[in-house]
Amino acid sequence: MGPKVAWGADLAGADGAGGALKALRSQWPGTPIQRCLVHVHRDTVRDLTLRPKTTPGKALLRRCRRLLSISTTEQAATWLTTLNDYGQQYKHWLNQRTTAAQDPQTASRTGRKW
Repeated sequence: MGPKVAWGADLAGADGAGGALKALRSQWPGTPIQRCLVHVHRDTVRDLTLRPKTTPGKALLRRCRRLLSISTTEQAATWLTTLNDYGQQYKHWLNQRTTAAQDPQTASRTGRKW
């Protein structure tokens, strides 16, 4: 199944697939592109699971669940503010890295250094 794209008079929406974004920018330069909130929610839940164990994970899942009820620009702005607040509150936690030496199995499988 290919990337999903929708558009209106003033906005294009996409599922986040790179090819779709490139095509939209190429064909309609200057048209604002928004990532589909359902796809953002789905991808976040996939990464966090429905039962995150950490306090920051639980806090992010709560914010993620609010995405699906956004219907106005004001609500979107408020949501972005809470996401920014989350980033500030959990900045130290978000910046933590596991090095290849700490997890050699994953490092050898992925080729990543952290």
